[in-house]
Amino acid sequence: MRASNMLVSVSQHRLPCILDPALVLGSVHGPTLALRLAQVLEPWLPRSFWQLIDASELIMPTLEGDSTDGEYDPARPSIAALLGWMALREGIDAGSWPLRWVGDSLAESQIQQGSDAGVVERYESILEWLLQRHLDADTGPGPGHVRCDPEEGALDMLALSAALEGAVVLTLCPACGQPWPVRALESVRLGGELVSPIAPESLFAAERELIRGALASAGMAALVQQLPPLMVFHLLPSNGRAFSQTWEAATGQLRRRVLPSLDDDFRAWWYYL
Repeated sequence: MRASNMLVSVSQHRLPCILDPALVLGSVHGPTLALRLAQVLEPWLPRSFWQLIDASELIMPTLEGDSTDGEYDPARPSIAALLGWMALREGIDAGSWPLRWVGDSLAESQIQQGSDAGVVERYESILEWLLQRHLDADTGPGPGHVRCDPEEGALDMLALSAALEGAVVLTLCPACGQPWPVRALESVRLGGELVSPIAPESLFAAERELIRGALASAGMAALVQQLPPLMVFHLLPSNGRAFSQTWEAATGQLRRRVLPSLDDDFRAWWYYL
């Protein structure tokens, strides 16, 4: 075979990156930001994102007359962004989406071929545990209540980060107060660490440069300049103890479940991008 007839294909795994719904729903540029990120990273959308899109017809009337479109408010999605995402959903076949997410079941999830299908069950178990602790603290309504609650949305992101074994969460820093993932972490009585300053020899420093470079290479420097400061957040099951393995004789399946009795089974880190 002549060299000119040979075709070599190289597939490179991209860094999984969970997108905060406030980041991609906060202004008209949200859909563009997410699609550009798909060129350089592997973006994941938390389930709370699709709950807001599904409820958009109920949410948009409450946003009418809002003159702040283009400014970021985590509790008030942009009407233009909602319409943009609805148009994308109507115009793109589900199997062709460049973004990933965990749905109500494996069949309703968009998971890259070859990815760990167990992520769906891990996510469900962790989210159930986090929501239970959140409810025990009497801080809000339970799952299934659709509203623009950035703290409950942050719990969703934390569960997905842990299910993906510490995957990056890309979120926004509010003008005042703590970032929402940090508030959510405190609401479920888990601790974490702000990595600042980042030691040059730390892998967090390498990761920070990788993400900054990805944003720049996707042509998003000007777009990101308009946003509040960005932050990266990780939640990781520590020591692998957050999951137990049990063998079900009836089905012959190995199942991984969260052990909710151990408060220190998760470690969190965050840093400013």
